[in-house]
Amino acid sequence: MKSTYPHPKENIKDLQSRHLANLVFSIFLFLGALAFIIMAVLWSLTDITGEYSCVSPRIGMVRLSLFRKGEVLRGDLTYSMSPKLELITSSSASQEEVNLSFAPPREFPRRGVITRVNLIGKFQHGSIFGVVVDGGTPYPINLHRNVVYSLIRRVSSIFGG
Repeated sequence: MKSTYPHPKENIKDLQSRHLANLVFSIFLFLGALAFIIMAVLWSLTDITGEYSCVSPRIGMVRLSLFRKGEVLRGDLTYSMSPKLELITSSSASQEEVNLSFAPPREFPRRGVITRVNLIGKFQHGSIFGVVVDGGTPYPINLHRNVVYSLIRRVSSIFGG
């Protein structure tokens, strides 16, 4: 009786070439994924968007949230007993310069407490060093990025959250 299975020596070359092709494909797939991850991390480190916070001895806990909706920079600033302030303008000479203006939301009743707050400073190494100018009084702050929450916020804004 003759065997229906091919001879083992005939299949070894085919099997080896198939394994080699799978190995080369896997290496290229791994290198492509690694390059994508490196580019995403580098882009994330150089972009100003994210979640920042610090504790200032003069104005207490300061929280800044910056995100993009399309190409437009949006955000909010919260500190001490102030209401949540929304980003109204962002003008800067370069990526390192930060000059942001915040105001209460339109639906917030204006009682003459806060009309406009400016954040002026520099963006370096994932942190913003500068001053919050409220009513003409500068308050020095050092806002540091919360990397995990910034990543979650960025992913949710990409997918429509």
